[in-house]
Amino acid sequence: MSAGKSKPESHGQAADWEATKKRALEYGFCIRCASQYAWGVQGGFSTVQQPCPDCAPLVASLPRERVNGWRSVNGASPAAKNWPVAPTLALPRTPGASPSGIGARKAAR
Repeated sequence: MSAGKSKPESHGQAADWEATKKRALEYGFCIRCASQYAWGVQGGFSTVQQPCPDCAPLVASLPRERVNGWRSVNGASPAAKNWPVAPTLALPRTPGASPSGIGARKAAR
């Protein structure tokens, strides 16, 4: 393998990325920020874009400070037990709202 090139992602890494993205979506992150968060967990937060203005308050509610405007959960990000109770779950639900909290957050605006 050439210097400066990374190895291809393994099946396990891909599964962890998907699980982390899913947890971030359930917490209320938009799809873009959930994906950026998963990439940050996997490869470092200095390599991803900052959270969007809508997700910044959710990011700020996480316990571990990271770089580039990010924070993360304590422990493994794919594990549900490591995520605090999502603030979006306390918002009133609207008919047809996403069970992940995303619809509730947008409906509350």
